[in-house]
Amino acid sequence: VLKRHARTLQEGVARALDSLAAGQAPAQERLGEALSALQPLQGKSPKVDGAVRSLLETEETLAEAIAVLNRFLDGLEVDPGGLEEMEARKALYEELRRKYRRDTPGLLALTAALGDKIERQESAASDLESLQAELEKARAGVTETAGRLHKTRTEGAGEIASRAEACLRPLALPHLEVRFETSPRLDAEGPVELARQRCRAAADGCDRVELQVRTNPGERMGNVGIMTSGGECSRILLGLISLASRAGGGPLMLFDEIDSGLGMDTAQPVAGQLRKLAAGGQVICITHLPTMAVHGACHFKVGKQTRDGRTVLNLRPLAGEDRVAEVARLLGGEGFAGGDLAAQRAYALDLLATGSLADAAEAEG
Repeated sequence: VLKRHARTLQEGVARALDSLAAGQAPAQERLGEALSALQPLQGKSPKVDGAVRSLLETEETLAEAIAVLNRFLDGLEVDPGGLEEMEARKALYEELRRKYRRDTPGLLALTAALGDKIERQESAASDLESLQAELEKARAGVTETAGRLHKTRTEGAGEIASRAEACLRPLALPHLEVRFETSPRLDAEGPVELARQRCRAAADGCDRVELQVRTNPGERMGNVGIMTSGGECSRILLGLISLASRAGGGPLMLFDEIDSGLGMDTAQPVAGQLRKLAAGGQVICITHLPTMAVHGACHFKVGKQTRDGRTVLNLRPLAGEDRVAEVARLLGGEGFAGGDLAAQRAYALDLLATGSLADAAEAEG
């Protein structure tokens, strides 16, 4: 308030001092002249004596007032720029009070809340920059790793194909030829640049690897899913899994009629490969060949039944004579029609013994 009225106070006090002590006829000087005229008359009239005493008190009071006003002027700071700033701030305060409909405590609380929000936004911007830097670092790392992986795949494709052929041909695929074609997984919006092309990155890198095969001489090379039958495709998968891991392909593997199209003798290598995989995981094989069935550690028979107007599956474990009878059935066909039951049973026992011996030999090995 004092600064706001500093100019008015300065002017008013200056005029008062001019009248009291510094003007052409200041009150202090006129009072002194009055006292000079009355003091020689003291003692001659009580009323004059009382008037002199009053004037003396007035003189002291006036001198004190003049001194106070002088000190006030000496301590008064008049800054026009500061006054204008205060007026502007006052106008801003009134505008904010009307705009947000808040009193002074409410405006202060709003100021604090907005300050926190601005601080969070500035922090978020800083975090965004940090995350962007980390993203670029990760992108560079993925690009470098994907490039090395692409080079390794390209350079090693021929050797892996040769090893795959050696592993797969004994699985009733004597003329199989294998080729692995590696190409970038192109994506115009991809984050990685490989071989000067934008690529999409995945957990297995930025390559698209295609397995091409030729199963018989004279045929063209083509995608494995197009050029092979279901049984051939299953056996190729079996061989590749075995090639990838000597200990087994995974905790659970299911092969549905992997021996499709094979005879009992040609299925033997497939059964041996399945036994190797079973050393490192659970292998389930659906088969109709007795030379495959005898190599399983457990043998189940699956049948169909009609119950309450619905067809349901029945899964029954086989052991002992039940298993011998089932292998004999597989040897002679459903119901043993036209077969020599004794010969079929004897052959079944021989096959089961062969399977047990193979399992024992592998266990010792």
